[in-house]
Amino acid sequence: MLAEYEERAENWANTVGARFGLAKIAALRGQRREATDGFTEVLAELRATLGEDGPWTLATRFELANLKARFGNPAEALAEHEAVLAARTRVLGHGHPDTATSRTAPTECGR
Repeated sequence: MLAEYEERAENWANTVGARFGLAKIAALRGQRREATDGFTEVLAELRATLGEDGPWTLATRFELANLKARFGNPAEALAEHEAVLAARTRVLGHGHPDTATSRTAPTECGR
């Protein structure tokens, strides 16, 4: 029974990771709608499964904030980046690479 559960959990993680990757590729290609839809769907699933402070949840929120900054909504992007930075600092610690990335993100929003 444990092996079956672990296999399902691994498949879920691989599937969510693949969907995150596809959304990231869409963002890099400038496909705003596809990227936003992909990240939004992944975010809903991650929030339900891992919670608001899960590292993958925070990474997905970070990517959505980047999309907002890139496609003309810097005020919302800045607010979201600041929220992600606070959560990453609390959850991952000040020295974590993801936290460091979040510290530089507000400058891309015009701050």
